[in-house]
Amino acid sequence: MRGGAEVSFHSFTVSNQAIVAPVWSLDIQIAQIWLPEFLNSINVGFTVSEAVYSANYGIYKDFPSPAVWAYIHLYGNPYFGLEL
Repeated sequence: MRGGAEVSFHSFTVSNQAIVAPVWSLDIQIAQIWLPEFLNSINVGFTVSEAVYSANYGIYKDFPSPAVWAYIHLYGNPYFGLEL
């Protein structure tokens, strides 16, 4: 019989095609700038990879340090997107 954490992790990894997550902590204000760009890109049909790139580039224009614009990464299927 599997333990609860193992079952949860297995379900999580099997059911998600793409995960977008920060690699390190950063001021929450950066996420407040990043998220609307990401969501707008997803809503117009971008793949998750294109949406992450677009949002990161939007941050780059105001904060050119990779410590800021490169803190959110995509893990998983880069071609995943919404069915519009």
